Amino acid sequence: MFPVTEILEDLKQHGVSSISGLGLPAAACLAASLPDPNRLVIVTPDEESADTLREDLSFFLPGQNVGALSPEEALPYERMLPDIERSSLRISALLAAGSGAAPVIIPCTALLQPTIPPGLLTRISLRINTGEDMDREMTLQNLSTMGYTKVPSVSQMGEMAVRGGIMDIFSPGHLFPVRIELWGNSVQSIRTFDTENQRSLERLETAVVLPVTEILRTPEILSGGRRRLSDFLLAQGLSSREREKILVPWDQGLDFPGIVNFLPIIYGVQSLPADHFSPGCIVILLEPEQILRRMEGFMASAGARLSKESPSPDEAYADPKAIMANLSRNSILQIRSFDHENSHSYGCPSLLPPGAALSQPARFRELGEFLEEGQYDRIVISAHSNGAADRLLALFSGISHKINRRTTTDGMKQWEGINVVSVPLSGGFSIPGRKIGFISDSDLFGRVKRHKSRRPFLPEWDLPIGSLAPGDFVVHIEHGIGRYLGLKQMEIAKSSDDYLHLSYAGGDSLYVPVEDMNRVQRFRSSSDRPPSLSKLGGAGWVRAKNRVRRSLKLMADELLAIAARRETAPGISSPEPDAIFREFEASFPWSETPDQERCINEVIFDMMQPHPMDRLVCGDVGYGKTEVALRAAFLSVLGGKQVAVLVPTTVLAQQHYGNFIQRLGPFPVTVGLLSRFVSPRDRKRTLGDLEKGVVDIVIGTHRILSADVKFRNLGLLIIDEEHRFGVKHKETLKRMRETVDVLTLSATPIPRTLFQAFSGLRSLSLIHTPPADRKAIHTEIRYFDEGLIRDAIVRELARGGQVYIVHNRVASIGAFRDMVQRLVPDARLGMAHGQMGESELEGVMVGFLKGELDVLVTTAIIESGLDITNANTLIINRADRFGLAQLYQLRGRVGRSAALAYAYLLIPPQSSLTPKAKKRLASLRDLTDLGSGFKLASYDLEIRGSGNLLGQEQSGHIGAVGLDLYSQLLEQAVRESTGQVTEEPVEPVIHLDMPALLTEEYLPDVGERLTLYKRLASARTPAELKELRDEAVDRFGRFPTEVLGLFSRMEVLILARGLRVEHIDVAGSFYLVAFHPQAKISPDALLGLLSTDSRLAFLPPTTLRLDISAMQNSGDRLGYLKETLRSLL
Repeated sequence: MFPVTEILEDLKQHGVSSISGLGLPAAACLAASLPDPNRLVIVTPDEESADTLREDLSFFLPGQNVGALSPEEALPYERMLPDIERSSLRISALLAAGSGAAPVIIPCTALLQPTIPPGLLTRISLRINTGEDMDREMTLQNLSTMGYTKVPSVSQMGEMAVRGGIMDIFSPGHLFPVRIELWGNSVQSIRTFDTENQRSLERLETAVVLPVTEILRTPEILSGGRRRLSDFLLAQGLSSREREKILVPWDQGLDFPGIVNFLPIIYGVQSLPADHFSPGCIVILLEPEQILRRMEGFMASAGARLSKESPSPDEAYADPKAIMANLSRNSILQIRSFDHENSHSYGCPSLLPPGAALSQPARFRELGEFLEEGQYDRIVISAHSNGAADRLLALFSGISHKINRRTTTDGMKQWEGINVVSVPLSGGFSIPGRKIGFISDSDLFGRVKRHKSRRPFLPEWDLPIGSLAPGDFVVHIEHGIGRYLGLKQMEIAKSSDDYLHLSYAGGDSLYVPVEDMNRVQRFRSSSDRPPSLSKLGGAGWVRAKNRVRRSLKLMADELLAIAARRETAPGISSPEPDAIFREFEASFPWSETPDQERCINEVIFDMMQPHPMDRLVCGDVGYGKTEVALRAAFLSVLGGKQVAVLVPTTVLAQQHYGNFIQRLGPFPVTVGLLSRFVSPRDRKRTLGDLEKGVVDIVIGTHRILSADVKFRNLGLLIIDEEHRFGVKHKETLKRMRETVDVLTLSATPIPRTLFQAFSGLRSLSLIHTPPADRKAIHTEIRYFDEGLIRDAIVRELARGGQVYIVHNRVASIGAFRDMVQRLVPDARLGMAHGQMGESELEGVMVGFLKGELDVLVTTAIIESGLDITNANTLIINRADRFGLAQLYQLRGRVGRSAALAYAYLLIPPQSSLTPKAKKRLASLRDLTDLGSGFKLASYDLEIRGSGNLLGQEQSGHIGAVGLDLYSQLLEQAVRESTGQVTEEPVEPVIHLDMPALLTEEYLPDVGERLTLYKRLASARTPAELKELRDEAVDRFGRFPTEVLGLFSRMEVLILARGLRVEHIDVAGSFYLVAFHPQAKISPDALLGLLSTDSRLAFLPPTTLRLDISAMQNSGDRLGYLKETLRSLL
């Protein structure tokens, strides 16, 4: 395929070979063709080409891991904290490069940055084998040395959790975290597990545990590193206060900002990535001249940024020329994209003609004709997803040649003919003389946004009860709003059990058995004010629930009546999607998320019905609602109808207009804009073209609702953020709903519980999952520092991005803007705050949206609505003055693309903070690791979304009973309004003479205990309980007696619920089972049981007595009770 023999001969004779004419995908193909790809180290000019090459190499080496040794994402000497995920991948790649276990790709600047000494990395890494002994305490100490953080349950790289004989570790040595089960000191089993559900996946014989930081903290390194750091800082002439900024965190075992610059000082030696390369490896240099220039540029930047507290560039980094000379100790293969002297010239031209991407029907026909000619023996068309591959098959269905559908490139060398494979490739090329060609969907549709292989962070559907803390408000369905005080163990009737301790008005206490936890909910409402506690036994709570029930019944009746009228109203039936619509779908440069795909299908189905559509789509900004709107708009235009897109602000109008123009550009669709920034002349022309039917889609603010806006044939109205329009505009929209399809978009998500309840009343779609390559935002809480602000801006602008800086004081925002301009004099700055004139403010916002400004200094007015994917750094001044939910929403302005986003929360020195601010700051720290504070903030926003959906009156009802109970009452109202009969459930009260609880020794974390108790109480079938039992054994280990008793009691509870048993008690040597008067028991079954078992007796009116006097063992007694209950089901 490639001149591999000549290359290998060159390497053998001269130690170097050179080939030119290869782009990245062809270079990846060549690398994969070499005899031992696992012993390759590939150096690229930058990180972008490294990412692309890694994906391309995976295309040609299916199933093969490809290492990535990324540089620290920082400017030289930037004072950032190390990123655990990036450090973990670097360490994994270093070991792969040293052992020849996988090919490794390295952006050239990573070669300059020191790392762990090779011998130390090998010594400290652990291999844990099944069947061998392991010192548990020594292993935990080693894990701490390697940078692991102890948590209740593992979800991210670098975390570990210990529960009795179970040890969970997320190491970069494995794709999934591993679970090690010990019996004493013996390793009984090693299993990988899924962080989403914490369940085991597969068994392993060996676990490889690698460090997750390049700053290892053995006792020798801690003492020697401290001495060397202190000596260096003294030699630099730093004051004691300046030295403390570095030495105090080091003594506490913490990283300090910029610590990676001190690695040679900490270790006492400068160790570089090239020191880890295995002997005999082949080093491939992609564009060697660019590599050298890039490294020299990095070092020049380092020299310009040197400060007195940092080591010199010669100490902190390596010399580029020395690096290149060092690499020459290995065999070197140079690859260039253009011809070069003393190089094998081997052009690999694209199969497709140059020019615009093939997104127009004519270009697809052109490609189809080329495929028909059959000039190539093998053509492989790469698609970035399964959906994209299926759409390509549909587009090329008209050609006579058979097209093979593939899901992997495994066995590609044996393929023949035309093949479509759902594995991404960055670009196409052909191999001269071999009649083999590759085509990428990026050749067809322009650059396709790739999805990374990392597992995305997905928010949980429901806020776990395990995050309850003493003092939190809760709702008991029968007793009302109380305050949770903790989990309390009590012994009642010889049975030791756990109870939830709740406090009510007047200091009254309620102890809720854990099996009744399904009747306790976290209190959530949209109000910032704390709720009033209910009075135990008082009538107020019953009145509040009845008030909400009546209101919900009226709302349900009204909405169902509206839905019934819409079902019978004449409407516009859109055509079924055709080949042109499929071409438009195929040009979508992302893979649809499952939520998004389901939502699109729901909208298309509604539009094809003979009655008007009225569907609401909820989802966060950047989750894909715009694409849903685009598909709906395109389908409506294909049906000969016009589309109006109504938005609340000029900025959003401009944003949507840009998105629509970009996506619809290759298709014969005319898009118009009506907003303040459109000239009178253009506005007049757009109005005329709308009336004539020349404009297919118009985007604008409430101007679209004016009397002079006339449509020739309006078929679809798309409304963005309807709750932000006034009463008059809403009345107009209400009239329009009766005649045209309406699609409403809301950027504030709603909770799943409310979504499920409300979906019985109107057409709702929820997009709850972010795009698959969305990265967690790198968040740091830092003291105010002008140098940090400058570095953060410079780094973002260097990668072509934009920056938000939030300063929430209008009186001083001008001075703050001037300070920022002084720090970055070349940056284009804008300023925005609520006291500016509307036109002036919109002008600034639109300028930032269009990329005419680099930095926007603003108040918190940006917290919702904007979706600027190019803005990926956020700086918030005086973050201690913001609430958690507001910070969460502000932070959501960045991180809306595949680029890693940064959020810096700046605070003043601790000494100037009030006690209240310090307390707020303590909870704020949860924002840095996607912890419970992050989730709490996200659910606060969901509740706000509930208010937007339901209106002010219903928001008040949520505040009265809490969101979760409100959702339950809404479901009941819907069932009543639709004529469904539901019976009131019976919750049995069970007292058995045996301990039944999750002991602290078995499950140390109280949050984990609460969560498991809640799930046990919510289990409704024996199958669900068995699933929970299997999961608990898997996650927490074998059951002690108390936990066995708990699961047995829960099994009795489930059986009792099915029979509508009211309570089960122990009375001397008898079990007494009391049934509800409407119990579901067959008289024949009961009589049959009484006639065959002399130990049973029926005590009128509703009690069954079981004689257990002959049974000494509690397990036998419980088994007899369960067997009897099963016989009655």
